Amino acid sequence: MKMKVFFLILLGLCLQAVVIHDQGEPYPAIWAPGFVASESAPTSYTKPEFRFLFPDGDVEIFETSQILEMFPSGAWGKIADCFKPIAEDDARPERRLYHVLPGVRFGSYGREQRKPEVWRWFQSQADRLCDREDLIAVEVHWIEYSLPGDEKIGSNGVYKVGNTRAESISN
Repeated sequence: MKMKVFFLILLGLCLQAVVIHDQGEPYPAIWAPGFVASESAPTSYTKPEFRFLFPDGDVEIFETSQILEMFPSGAWGKIADCFKPIAEDDARPERRLYHVLPGVRFGSYGREQRKPEVWRWFQSQADRLCDREDLIAVEVHWIEYSLPGDEKIGSNGVYKVGNTRAESISN
């Protein structure tokens, strides 16, 4: 029995090597995926700031932890990535892996088709956080901060969601 399990694992590793060679590294993998080595440490980081806009001119500003507190903190970054500005040249390389596992691309892909759901979710957050039901838009500002010091050094764009459209605003 132990020998069968050993050979099954060995066969799985060999099959994964073939997939990696043909498709690139899948994730999750049987063995840990490779990461590109970096010669220098990062000098900045980017994080979102959620601005809720109301018809009377009020603007309520929230951090990711406040908006996504109902989700595990380990998922905040990936969920927030769904609110990154949509690139104008949104061309994605077509890989055979996407045909085999179409769910791999879900997340930040196809955001244009999910506008109504995103808007309803933001409305529920405005009701929860601000106790208001008259939300007119949400702007997600991606602000770049310096390391060390955590000082604002710029913007990496804005993703704006309203009741009729979602768009990117360049700064």
